[in-house]
Amino acid sequence: MSGDNIYVHGNGNVGVVRDHGTGIVNHHQAQDLDAAVRQLLLAMETLRPHVDADDAAALDRAATTMQSGSGKDRQQLLPVLKEVAGIAGLAGTAGQAVLETIAQAQTLFGG
Repeated sequence: MSGDNIYVHGNGNVGVVRDHGTGIVNHHQAQDLDAAVRQLLLAMETLRPHVDADDAAALDRAATTMQSGSGKDRQQLLPVLKEVAGIAGLAGTAGQAVLETIAQAQTLFGG
């Protein structure tokens, strides 16, 4: 889009905050959410080898939900994000990228 101003500071940046004004915010919010979900799925893949079989299965179920149409429904996605965040939190540094991406997705929902 013309008119975008992007400032990158520090390491590990995973998204872009856009302020396009009224009228197209929801369209960009959906695109940003799609990007956050894609980023989260990638982060979950890197986390998977660091968790036990039960948690890996839970990550797989969460990925299935996120890849379906349910992955865009706040009511269905937030409980999934909470479960994944719990797994990532217990995984220590291996789960850090997942936690950061979940925080970004939650801000897109206003949650």
